[in-house]
Amino acid sequence: MPADTKTRLLDHAERLFAARGIPTTSVRDIVTAAGVNLGAITYHFGSKNRLIRAVIERRLRPLNEERLRLLKQAEQAAAPSPPSLESVLRAAIAPTLGLMREHAPFMQIVGRMFSDPNSQFQRRAEAKPLFRRFMRDLASAVPHVPPEELAWRVHFLRGAMIYTWTSAEQLRVVPRGRARPEDDATMVRRLIQFGAAGLRASLSQSRTAGRSRKKRRTRR
Repeated sequence: MPADTKTRLLDHAERLFAARGIPTTSVRDIVTAAGVNLGAITYHFGSKNRLIRAVIERRLRPLNEERLRLLKQAEQAAAPSPPSLESVLRAAIAPTLGLMREHAPFMQIVGRMFSDPNSQFQRRAEAKPLFRRFMRDLASAVPHVPPEELAWRVHFLRGAMIYTWTSAEQLRVVPRGRARPEDDATMVRRLIQFGAAGLRASLSQSRTAGRSRKKRRTRR
């Protein structure tokens, strides 16, 4: 059955935002692609900004509901102890890769929003209450890591996740085919191992690396 006008607008807006970016995609671009009249966006959404919010929330709300469900499951399974680092990371990572497979253009949009510090829609992708809950559980899982250091490590892990969402296909061009896009379970496992190693790294390792860099600069 053909999609209704509202769904067509959401689908084509999502595709165009991913390909061209939100600011450079016009209302006319969207209605032309959807095959509807120019007033359709105003009728169904009220404005381009409300259409953008609808595009984001259509995918993001169920994604974060699933992440929260998995996190609660990990917390309940570990109670009264804190959940393991790997289970917290799985709750954060696994649903995003499932969405990447089903709706790759949307993950391109999220990647663009996080890479643009001036994006007015970035805060919608951040889901701050959920993020704070994840940070609380991560802090419990690596109690030796101070809050500022943990924030930096999570920042780097987020970058790895975003790059995976938006650039996984680039693995096809690795020389001699030694790496390639894999099934979701394998990609999740790799990201969890990578993230857990970075989050667990001892502070002495970080400090030793910092002192080594300072010595090299002094010698120059």
